[in-house]
Amino acid sequence: MSPEQMRVYGLWPQERQATFDGWPDEAKSYYWTLTPPRQEVFWMLSDGDRLTLIGMAVDEQETAWSRLEQQMLASQPPVGSAPDAPSAPPEPMVEPMEEPMDRPMTEVDDHSPS
Repeated sequence: MSPEQMRVYGLWPQERQATFDGWPDEAKSYYWTLTPPRQEVFWMLSDGDRLTLIGMAVDEQETAWSRLEQQMLASQPPVGSAPDAPSAPPEPMVEPMEEPMDRPMTEVDDHSPS
């Protein structure tokens, strides 16, 4: 790996480093040729899909990447769009009172016979 690649690798969590270390050398080399968005998609692929993609001719890889990117865009909201409204309004956060408040009796509260 180049010094820049080593720097990026060093920033990854140990789990990601271990996964990367388990890849065959051709997968590791191919990974570094990808753009950052494609690198993120590459992590989401199964090991078998990674190997299939690596084994393709360059024009087949581009076709596969176009399909993968379309799938990713279809599953994510457009940039700048409003998030989906929650299905139910959030519960108000009410702090419990330390002690119940005494309130004065009023005529409405007085249920004694008149």
